[in-house]
Amino acid sequence: MILFAAVLPPPAVVAEIAAAVERSPRAERLRWSDPRDWHLTLAYYGPTSPEALGPLRERLAASAAATDPFVLALRGAGRFGDRVLWLGLGAGEPEITALAAAARAVGPGVAAHGAPGEDRRFTPHLTLARAGRPATPLAPLEAALADVAPPPWRVRRLVLLTAPPPGTAPQPGSPRYTALASWPLGGPATAPATPPG
Repeated sequence: MILFAAVLPPPAVVAEIAAAVERSPRAERLRWSDPRDWHLTLAYYGPTSPEALGPLRERLAASAAATDPFVLALRGAGRFGDRVLWLGLGAGEPEITALAAAARAVGPGVAAHGAPGEDRRFTPHLTLARAGRPATPLAPLEAALADVAPPPWRVRRLVLLTAPPPGTAPQPGSPRYTALASWPLGGPATAPATPPG
């Protein structure tokens, strides 16, 4: 299974972003993410063996317990070249960066169990769309979504998501990612993992 740690926006935020995306210009060869899949990735663990799941859960629970809830706000679009269109942060970047560092630190600790993690420069963002080949110019869409400002929210949970293997499409009408567990921020490290809801 492919695992990663993330923060999920609440339904009100998702609805406002979805409305802004719906009003934006359409572009060819652009794959828009399903709003049910919108998240901010904190740490990507990649292909993970079932034996790693227990240790990974324990360490993520401890990371969540050591982090107080905090306010996060998404503000305006950005892009990685002409490959990925995303929303960035207008508030909460120091806190989300610290939580991401804690989540990434979990990977090496459970590498022996098959969750190696991935070390890359962290740019907190929520992916809206990916360009196909040949690439679609994303600058006009970035400009069209520059003023997107959904309401801030208090991040209260750390979530462990699973993704289908590369090249595998989700069932039609189904989201791509599935929440396996979540933990309250600032809660006891021994709190039971629960699906977000």
